[in-house]
Amino acid sequence: SRIQGLGIFITSYGVGIHSILGLATAFSEKDRLILISIKPPETNQFLLHHKISPDANDQSKIYSPVTVEQCELDPTNLTPFINSLEKMVDANRPILLEFPRNSIDQKITEEIPSIRSSPHFEPVKQEALDQIKKAKNPFFLLGKLTKEQRERLRELKATKCYSPLGRGFGMDDKWTLGTYMGEITPNLDAFIRKKCDLLVAIGLLNLECEFGRGTYFKQPDLYLENLSKTEIEEINKCNFKNLKNELPKYFSQSRYIDQIFFECSKFIDLFYCCDVSNAALGTVNHQIPFLLHSPHFLPMGSSMGFALGVHALGYRSLIIIGDGAFQSALSDLTTFRKYGWHPIIILLNNWGYSFLGVESPSINYRLLIESFNGDYYLADSVRNFKKYLMRAKIKRNRMALIEVRLSPQPTSELEVYLEKKVY
Repeated sequence: SRIQGLGIFITSYGVGIHSILGLATAFSEKDRLILISIKPPETNQFLLHHKISPDANDQSKIYSPVTVEQCELDPTNLTPFINSLEKMVDANRPILLEFPRNSIDQKITEEIPSIRSSPHFEPVKQEALDQIKKAKNPFFLLGKLTKEQRERLRELKATKCYSPLGRGFGMDDKWTLGTYMGEITPNLDAFIRKKCDLLVAIGLLNLECEFGRGTYFKQPDLYLENLSKTEIEEINKCNFKNLKNELPKYFSQSRYIDQIFFECSKFIDLFYCCDVSNAALGTVNHQIPFLLHSPHFLPMGSSMGFALGVHALGYRSLIIIGDGAFQSALSDLTTFRKYGWHPIIILLNNWGYSFLGVESPSINYRLLIESFNGDYYLADSVRNFKKYLMRAKIKRNRMALIEVRLSPQPTSELEVYLEKKVY
Protein backbone atom coordinates (compact mmCIF):
# COMPACT_ATOMS: atom_id res chain seq x y z
CA SER A 1 0.00 0.00 0.00
CA ARG A 2 2.96 2.32 0.57
CA ILE A 3 4.49 1.61 -2.83
CA GLN A 4 1.46 1.10 -5.08
CA GLY A 5 -1.06 3.24 -3.23
CA LEU A 6 -3.33 0.25 -2.52
CA GLY A 7 -2.77 -3.01 -0.65
CA ILE A 8 -5.03 -6.03 -0.14
CA PHE A 9 -4.46 -8.47 2.73
CA ILE A 10 -6.48 -11.71 2.90
CA THR A 11 -6.46 -13.68 6.15
CA SER A 12 -8.62 -15.89 8.36
CA TYR A 13 -10.40 -15.21 11.61
CA GLY A 14 -8.40 -15.84 14.77
CA VAL A 15 -4.77 -15.84 13.74
CA GLY A 16 -5.53 -12.96 11.35
CA ILE A 17 -6.07 -10.67 14.33
CA HIS A 18 -2.28 -10.40 14.48
CA SER A 19 -2.64 -8.06 11.48
CA ILE A 20 -4.01 -5.38 13.82
CA LEU A 21 -0.53 -3.83 14.17
CA GLY A 22 -0.10 -3.56 10.42
CA LEU A 23 -3.55 -2.01 10.10
CA ALA A 24 -2.75 0.48 12.83
CA THR A 25 0.41 1.48 10.97
CA ALA A 26 -1.52 1.92 7.72
CA PHE A 27 -4.18 3.92 9.56
CA SER A 28 -1.61 6.30 11.07
CA GLU A 29 0.26 6.70 7.77
CA LYS A 30 -2.97 7.19 5.78
CA ASP A 31 -2.43 4.18 3.53
CA ARG A 32 -5.21 2.58 1.51
CA LEU A 33 -5.34 -1.00 2.75
CA ILE A 34 -8.14 -3.55 2.34
CA LEU A 35 -8.31 -6.37 4.88
CA ILE A 36 -10.42 -9.29 3.64
CA SER A 37 -11.28 -11.82 6.34
CA ILE A 38 -13.77 -14.55 7.18
CA LYS A 39 -16.55 -13.47 9.50
CA PRO A 40 -16.58 -15.86 12.47
CA PRO A 41 -19.34 -18.49 12.36
CA GLU A 42 -22.24 -18.56 14.78
CA THR A 43 -21.13 -21.34 17.09
CA ASN A 44 -20.55 -21.93 20.75
CA GLN A 45 -18.07 -24.69 20.03
CA PHE A 46 -14.34 -24.32 20.59
CA LEU A 47 -12.56 -23.65 17.35
CA LEU A 48 -8.85 -24.17 16.69
CA HIS A 49 -7.60 -21.75 19.34
CA HIS A 50 -10.43 -19.45 20.31
CA LYS A 51 -14.12 -19.33 21.18
CA ILE A 52 -16.69 -17.02 19.60
CA SER A 53 -18.99 -14.89 21.72
CA PRO A 54 -22.74 -15.24 21.09
CA ASP A 55 -23.00 -12.24 18.73
CA ALA A 56 -19.80 -13.24 16.87
CA ASN A 57 -18.96 -9.61 16.13
CA ASP A 58 -15.64 -9.65 17.98
CA GLN A 59 -13.61 -9.14 14.82
CA SER A 60 -15.39 -5.98 13.67
CA LYS A 61 -15.10 -4.47 17.14
CA ILE A 62 -11.38 -5.21 17.29
CA TYR A 63 -10.66 -3.69 13.89
CA SER A 64 -13.01 -0.70 14.17
CA PRO A 65 -10.46 1.72 15.78
CA VAL A 66 -8.01 1.25 12.89
CA THR A 67 -10.43 1.06 9.94
CA VAL A 68 -12.84 3.66 8.59
CA GLU A 69 -15.44 1.06 7.58
CA GLN A 70 -16.32 -2.57 8.38
CA CYS A 71 -18.46 -4.26 5.74
CA GLU A 72 -19.93 -7.75 5.44
CA LEU A 73 -19.86 -8.81 1.79
CA ASP A 74 -23.25 -9.66 0.33
CA PRO A 75 -23.43 -10.85 -3.30
CA THR A 76 -27.07 -9.74 -3.50
CA ASN A 77 -26.34 -6.16 -2.43
CA LEU A 78 -23.12 -4.49 -3.57
CA THR A 79 -23.99 -1.00 -2.29
CA PRO A 80 -22.25 -1.38 1.14
CA PHE A 81 -19.18 -2.78 -0.60
CA ILE A 82 -18.99 0.17 -3.02
CA ASN A 83 -19.56 2.64 -0.19
CA SER A 84 -16.70 1.07 1.79
CA LEU A 85 -14.33 1.44 -1.15
CA GLU A 86 -15.34 5.08 -1.55
CA LYS A 87 -14.70 5.76 2.16
CA MET A 88 -11.27 4.17 1.89
CA VAL A 89 -10.39 6.37 -1.11
CA ASP A 90 -11.72 9.55 0.49
CA ALA A 91 -10.08 9.00 3.89
CA ASN A 92 -6.91 7.24 2.71
CA ARG A 93 -7.40 4.77 5.54
CA PRO A 94 -7.87 0.96 5.79
CA ILE A 95 -11.23 -0.86 5.59
CA LEU A 96 -12.38 -4.34 6.66
CA LEU A 97 -14.33 -6.62 4.32
CA GLU A 98 -15.76 -9.83 5.80
CA PHE A 99 -17.03 -12.85 3.94
CA PRO A 100 -20.64 -13.75 4.82
CA ARG A 101 -21.07 -15.66 8.04
CA ASN A 102 -21.70 -19.43 7.98
CA SER A 103 -20.89 -19.65 4.27
CA ILE A 104 -17.97 -22.03 4.50
CA ASP A 105 -20.14 -25.15 4.15
CA GLN A 106 -22.43 -23.82 1.42
CA LYS A 107 -22.37 -25.80 -1.80
CA ILE A 108 -21.43 -24.20 -5.11
CA THR A 109 -24.40 -24.73 -7.42
CA GLU A 110 -22.84 -23.41 -10.62
CA GLU A 111 -21.94 -26.08 -13.13
CA ILE A 112 -18.20 -26.65 -13.44
CA PRO A 113 -17.14 -26.71 -17.12
CA SER A 114 -15.21 -29.73 -18.31
CA ILE A 115 -11.51 -29.31 -18.96
CA ARG A 116 -10.08 -30.55 -22.22
CA SER A 117 -6.79 -32.37 -21.80
CA SER A 118 -3.72 -31.50 -23.80
CA PRO A 119 -2.86 -33.99 -26.58
CA HIS A 120 0.42 -34.53 -24.74
CA PHE A 121 -1.35 -35.57 -21.53
CA GLU A 122 -1.80 -39.29 -22.22
CA PRO A 123 1.89 -40.03 -22.98
CA VAL A 124 2.92 -38.13 -19.85
CA LYS A 125 0.41 -39.99 -17.68
CA GLN A 126 1.55 -43.31 -19.12
CA GLU A 127 5.12 -42.40 -18.20
CA ALA A 128 3.96 -41.70 -14.63
CA LEU A 129 2.17 -45.06 -14.45
CA ASP A 130 5.29 -46.80 -15.72
CA GLN A 131 7.30 -45.18 -12.90
CA ILE A 132 4.77 -46.43 -10.35
CA LYS A 133 4.86 -49.98 -11.69
CA LYS A 134 8.68 -50.02 -11.70
CA ALA A 135 8.83 -48.95 -8.04
CA LYS A 136 9.32 -51.57 -5.32
CA ASN A 137 7.36 -49.84 -2.55
CA PRO A 138 5.50 -46.71 -3.69
CA PHE A 139 3.69 -44.52 -1.16
CA PHE A 140 0.51 -42.62 -2.11
CA LEU A 141 -0.38 -39.37 -0.36
CA LEU A 142 -4.06 -38.65 -1.09
CA GLY A 143 -5.40 -35.12 -0.92
CA LYS A 144 -8.73 -33.34 -1.25
CA LEU A 145 -10.78 -35.78 -3.32
CA THR A 146 -14.45 -36.25 -4.05
CA LYS A 147 -16.37 -39.03 -2.32
CA GLU A 148 -16.36 -41.08 -5.53
CA GLN A 149 -12.61 -40.64 -5.94
CA ARG A 150 -11.96 -41.67 -2.36
CA GLU A 151 -14.11 -44.79 -2.69
CA ARG A 152 -12.24 -45.70 -5.85
CA LEU A 153 -8.81 -45.16 -4.30
CA ARG A 154 -9.71 -47.37 -1.34
CA GLU A 155 -9.22 -50.23 -3.79
CA LEU A 156 -5.58 -49.24 -4.22
CA LYS A 157 -3.60 -51.96 -2.44
CA ALA A 158 -0.33 -50.05 -2.12
CA THR A 159 0.65 -48.11 1.02
CA LYS A 160 -1.35 -44.88 1.27
CA CYS A 161 -2.56 -42.24 3.69
CA TYR A 162 -5.01 -39.38 3.38
CA SER A 163 -4.03 -35.75 3.87
CA PRO A 164 -6.96 -33.79 5.38
CA LEU A 165 -6.08 -30.70 3.34
CA GLY A 166 -8.70 -28.08 4.06
CA ARG A 167 -10.60 -30.28 6.52
CA GLY A 168 -9.25 -29.17 9.87
CA PHE A 169 -8.90 -30.92 13.22
CA GLY A 170 -10.83 -33.83 14.60
CA MET A 171 -11.41 -35.86 11.45
CA ASP A 172 -11.36 -39.46 12.63
CA ASP A 173 -10.20 -41.14 9.45
CA LYS A 174 -8.07 -44.27 9.37
CA TRP A 175 -6.09 -42.83 6.48
CA THR A 176 -4.97 -39.68 8.30
CA LEU A 177 -1.63 -40.94 9.59
CA GLY A 178 1.21 -38.48 9.54
CA THR A 179 -0.21 -35.49 7.65
CA TYR A 180 -2.08 -32.31 8.48
CA MET A 181 -2.97 -29.59 5.99
CA GLY A 182 -0.70 -31.17 3.40
CA GLU A 183 2.33 -31.20 5.68
CA ILE A 184 4.36 -34.36 6.15
CA THR A 185 5.32 -34.86 9.79
CA PRO A 186 8.80 -36.02 10.86
CA ASN A 187 7.62 -39.54 11.64
CA LEU A 188 5.93 -40.09 8.30
CA ASP A 189 8.93 -38.59 6.51
CA ALA A 190 11.23 -41.07 8.25
CA PHE A 191 8.94 -43.93 7.24
CA ILE A 192 8.84 -42.85 3.58
CA ARG A 193 12.61 -42.40 3.37
CA LYS A 194 13.41 -45.79 4.90
CA LYS A 195 10.66 -47.96 3.45
CA CYS A 196 9.42 -46.39 0.20
CA ASP A 197 11.17 -45.55 -3.06
CA LEU A 198 8.47 -43.42 -4.74
CA LEU A 199 6.17 -40.74 -3.24
CA VAL A 200 3.04 -40.07 -5.29
CA ALA A 201 0.73 -37.15 -4.44
CA ILE A 202 -2.83 -37.49 -5.74
CA GLY A 203 -5.22 -34.53 -5.56
CA LEU A 204 -2.60 -32.25 -4.03
CA LEU A 205 -1.06 -29.26 -5.77
CA ASN A 206 2.54 -28.36 -5.08
CA LEU A 207 1.52 -24.93 -3.82
CA GLU A 208 -1.02 -26.48 -1.43
CA CYS A 209 1.53 -28.64 0.34
CA GLU A 210 3.97 -27.60 2.99
CA PHE A 211 6.37 -30.51 2.79
CA GLY A 212 8.50 -29.75 5.80
CA ARG A 213 8.61 -25.95 5.79
CA GLY A 214 10.65 -25.70 2.64
CA THR A 215 12.63 -28.59 1.25
CA TYR A 216 13.69 -30.50 4.35
CA PHE A 217 11.23 -33.36 3.99
CA LYS A 218 11.00 -35.58 0.96
CA GLN A 219 9.17 -33.99 -1.96
CA PRO A 220 6.64 -35.98 -4.04
CA ASP A 221 8.14 -37.64 -7.09
CA LEU A 222 4.82 -37.54 -8.97
CA TYR A 223 1.76 -35.27 -8.80
CA LEU A 224 -1.42 -36.83 -10.18
CA GLU A 225 -4.93 -35.40 -10.38
CA ASN A 226 -6.61 -38.78 -10.03
CA LEU A 227 -6.46 -42.46 -10.93
CA SER A 228 -9.16 -44.23 -12.91
CA LYS A 229 -10.54 -47.64 -11.98
CA THR A 230 -8.64 -49.23 -14.86
CA GLU A 231 -5.38 -47.61 -13.79
CA ILE A 232 -5.86 -48.78 -10.18
CA GLU A 233 -6.45 -52.33 -11.36
CA GLU A 234 -3.30 -52.10 -13.48
CA ILE A 235 -1.26 -50.89 -10.49
CA ASN A 236 -2.71 -53.60 -8.21
CA LYS A 237 -1.35 -56.27 -10.56
CA CYS A 238 2.13 -55.34 -9.32
CA ASN A 239 1.29 -56.85 -5.92
CA PHE A 240 2.92 -54.07 -3.93
CA LYS A 241 3.38 -54.89 -0.27
CA ASN A 242 1.17 -52.71 1.95
CA LEU A 243 3.53 -51.36 4.60
CA LYS A 244 0.90 -49.55 6.63
CA ASN A 245 1.16 -52.00 9.51
CA GLU A 246 4.75 -50.85 9.98
CA LEU A 247 3.74 -47.21 10.38
CA PRO A 248 3.05 -47.44 14.16
CA LYS A 249 6.74 -48.26 14.70
CA TYR A 250 7.55 -44.72 13.65
CA PHE A 251 5.10 -43.30 16.20
CA SER A 252 6.49 -45.26 19.14
CA GLN A 253 6.26 -43.95 22.68
CA SER A 254 9.49 -42.94 24.36
CA ARG A 255 9.44 -44.44 27.85
CA TYR A 256 12.40 -42.27 28.78
CA ILE A 257 10.47 -39.00 28.80
CA ASP A 258 7.55 -40.70 30.55
CA GLN A 259 9.87 -41.71 33.39
CA ILE A 260 11.23 -38.17 33.54
CA PHE A 261 7.74 -36.79 34.18
CA PHE A 262 7.05 -39.55 36.70
CA GLU A 263 10.09 -38.51 38.73
CA CYS A 264 8.99 -34.87 38.59
CA SER A 265 5.56 -35.80 39.92
CA LYS A 266 7.09 -36.94 43.24
CA PHE A 267 7.95 -33.37 44.30
CA ILE A 268 4.54 -32.37 45.56
CA ASP A 269 5.71 -29.18 47.29
CA LEU A 270 6.77 -27.42 44.07
CA PHE A 271 4.67 -25.51 41.54
CA TYR A 272 5.02 -27.03 38.08
CA CYS A 273 5.08 -24.55 35.18
CA CYS A 274 4.85 -26.42 31.89
CA ASP A 275 5.21 -25.04 28.42
CA VAL A 276 3.55 -26.25 25.24
CA SER A 277 4.00 -29.42 23.15
CA ASN A 278 5.93 -32.25 24.88
CA ALA A 279 6.25 -30.28 28.10
CA ALA A 280 2.51 -29.84 28.62
CA LEU A 281 1.26 -33.05 27.03
CA GLY A 282 3.70 -35.23 28.95
CA THR A 283 2.41 -33.99 32.28
CA VAL A 284 -1.15 -34.97 31.42
CA ASN A 285 -0.23 -38.61 31.92
CA HIS A 286 0.59 -38.05 35.60
CA GLN A 287 -1.17 -36.71 38.66
CA ILE A 288 1.01 -33.63 39.09
CA PRO A 289 -0.27 -31.16 41.70
CA PHE A 290 0.01 -27.37 41.40
CA LEU A 291 0.26 -27.55 37.61
CA LEU A 292 0.27 -24.39 35.49
CA HIS A 293 0.36 -24.47 31.71
CA SER A 294 -1.19 -22.69 28.75
CA PRO A 295 -4.55 -23.98 27.43
CA HIS A 296 -3.33 -23.76 23.82
CA PHE A 297 -0.12 -23.94 21.79
CA LEU A 298 0.40 -20.30 20.82
CA PRO A 299 2.32 -18.67 23.72
CA MET A 300 5.66 -20.47 23.59
CA GLY A 301 7.75 -19.65 26.62
CA SER A 302 4.72 -18.86 28.78
CA SER A 303 5.89 -21.27 31.49
CA MET A 304 8.75 -18.89 32.33
CA GLY A 305 6.20 -16.14 32.94
CA PHE A 306 4.07 -18.46 35.07
CA ALA A 307 7.14 -19.26 37.16
CA LEU A 308 7.88 -15.58 37.76
CA GLY A 309 4.40 -15.24 39.26
CA VAL A 310 4.94 -18.32 41.44
CA HIS A 311 8.19 -16.93 42.85
CA ALA A 312 6.61 -13.51 43.39
CA LEU A 313 4.14 -15.27 45.72
CA GLY A 314 6.99 -16.80 47.72
CA TYR A 315 7.00 -20.33 46.26
CA ARG A 316 9.60 -22.20 44.22
CA SER A 317 8.84 -23.44 40.71
CA LEU A 318 9.85 -26.40 38.58
CA ILE A 319 9.73 -25.37 34.92
CA ILE A 320 9.33 -28.01 32.21
CA ILE A 321 10.09 -26.42 28.84
CA GLY A 322 11.36 -27.31 25.37
CA ASP A 323 14.48 -25.76 23.91
CA GLY A 324 12.59 -23.74 21.29
CA ALA A 325 10.27 -22.19 23.86
CA PHE A 326 13.16 -21.64 26.28
CA GLN A 327 15.11 -19.69 23.68
CA SER A 328 12.10 -17.44 23.10
CA ALA A 329 11.92 -16.59 26.83
CA LEU A 330 15.57 -16.13 27.78
CA SER A 331 14.91 -12.57 28.92
CA ASP A 332 12.96 -14.01 31.87
CA LEU A 333 16.22 -15.42 33.24
CA THR A 334 17.39 -11.86 33.86
CA THR A 335 14.27 -11.26 35.98
CA PHE A 336 14.96 -14.39 38.07
CA ARG A 337 18.54 -13.18 38.55
CA LYS A 338 17.45 -9.63 39.41
CA TYR A 339 15.15 -10.70 42.26
CA GLY A 340 17.28 -13.61 43.49
CA TRP A 341 14.74 -16.31 42.58
CA HIS A 342 15.97 -19.86 41.98
CA PRO A 343 13.74 -22.04 39.77
CA ILE A 344 14.51 -25.60 38.67
CA ILE A 345 14.38 -25.74 34.87
CA ILE A 346 13.88 -29.09 33.11
CA LEU A 347 14.98 -28.41 29.53
CA LEU A 348 13.69 -30.88 26.92
CA ASN A 349 16.21 -30.42 24.13
CA ASN A 350 15.56 -31.90 20.69
CA TRP A 351 17.71 -29.33 18.92
CA GLY A 352 14.86 -27.09 17.88
CA TYR A 353 13.18 -29.83 15.86
CA SER A 354 9.60 -29.28 16.98
CA PHE A 355 10.05 -25.50 16.89
CA LEU A 356 11.83 -25.12 13.54
CA GLY A 357 11.04 -28.33 11.66
CA VAL A 358 14.76 -28.99 11.18
CA GLU A 359 17.59 -29.89 13.52
CA SER A 360 19.71 -26.89 14.45
CA PRO A 361 22.94 -26.47 16.44
CA SER A 362 22.26 -26.52 20.16
CA ILE A 363 23.03 -23.62 22.47
CA ASN A 364 25.71 -24.18 25.11
CA TYR A 365 23.23 -24.32 27.98
CA ARG A 366 25.96 -24.96 30.54
CA LEU A 367 27.66 -21.66 29.69
CA LEU A 368 24.29 -19.90 29.59
CA ILE A 369 23.02 -20.96 33.02
CA GLU A 370 26.42 -20.56 34.69
CA SER A 371 26.52 -16.96 33.44
CA PHE A 372 23.41 -16.44 35.60
CA ASN A 373 25.20 -18.00 38.58
CA GLY A 374 23.20 -21.22 38.24
CA ASP A 375 24.01 -24.95 38.21
CA TYR A 376 23.95 -27.06 35.04
CA TYR A 377 23.27 -30.81 34.85
CA LEU A 378 23.12 -33.08 31.79
CA ALA A 379 20.80 -36.01 32.49
CA ASP A 380 21.87 -38.90 30.25
CA SER A 381 19.78 -41.47 32.13
CA VAL A 382 16.74 -41.62 34.39
CA ARG A 383 18.99 -42.57 37.29
CA ASN A 384 21.12 -39.46 36.85
CA PHE A 385 18.03 -37.34 36.35
CA LYS A 386 16.65 -38.44 39.73
CA LYS A 387 19.99 -37.64 41.37
CA TYR A 388 20.27 -34.20 39.76
CA LEU A 389 16.65 -33.32 40.49
CA MET A 390 17.11 -34.11 44.19
CA ARG A 391 20.36 -32.13 44.27
CA ALA A 392 18.68 -29.12 42.63
CA LYS A 393 15.81 -29.27 45.12
CA ILE A 394 18.16 -29.32 48.11
CA LYS A 395 20.18 -26.34 46.84
CA ARG A 396 17.36 -23.84 47.27
CA ASN A 397 19.65 -20.84 46.90
CA ARG A 398 20.81 -21.80 43.40
CA MET A 399 19.06 -21.70 40.04
CA ALA A 400 19.36 -25.09 38.29
CA LEU A 401 19.00 -26.27 34.70
CA ILE A 402 18.73 -30.00 33.98
CA GLU A 403 19.10 -30.71 30.26
CA VAL A 404 17.29 -33.78 28.92
CA ARG A 405 18.25 -34.57 25.33
CA LEU A 406 15.52 -36.11 23.18
CA SER A 407 15.24 -37.51 19.69
CA PRO A 408 13.24 -35.35 17.24
CA GLN A 409 9.87 -37.05 17.60
CA PRO A 410 6.73 -36.93 19.77
CA THR A 411 7.48 -38.21 23.26
CA SER A 412 4.30 -38.03 25.33
CA GLU A 413 1.51 -40.59 25.03
CA LEU A 414 -1.03 -37.88 24.28
CA GLU A 415 1.09 -36.30 21.56
CA VAL A 416 1.64 -39.67 19.92
CA TYR A 417 -2.13 -40.21 20.07
CA LEU A 418 -2.73 -36.81 18.46
CA GLU A 419 -0.25 -37.58 15.68
CA LYS A 420 -2.15 -40.76 14.91
CA LYS A 421 -5.65 -39.29 15.15
CA VAL A 422 -5.26 -35.72 13.94
CA TYR A 423 -2.39 -36.04 11.53
